[in-house]
Amino acid sequence: MPKKKDRELTLPQQMDEFKKQNPKIAEAMELFGITMTKYQETLHALYGPNVYPSNSTVRLDKPDR
Repeated sequence: MPKKKDRELTLPQQMDEFKKQNPKIAEAMELFGITMTKYQETLHALYGPNVYPSNSTVRLDKPDR
């Protein structure tokens, strides 16, 4: 039987898969009582997109020509 894709797995199955792939993170989350939701919020805060409002049309991520 072919393995289901991640989108086809139920939430408990996805959580079990995460624990298998990341045993140290899962252990730390249980030790400190961190929920998966809080873990995802933290990752998003650390690695999410940075948006800076500006009135300029010059992109800051590319060098000026």
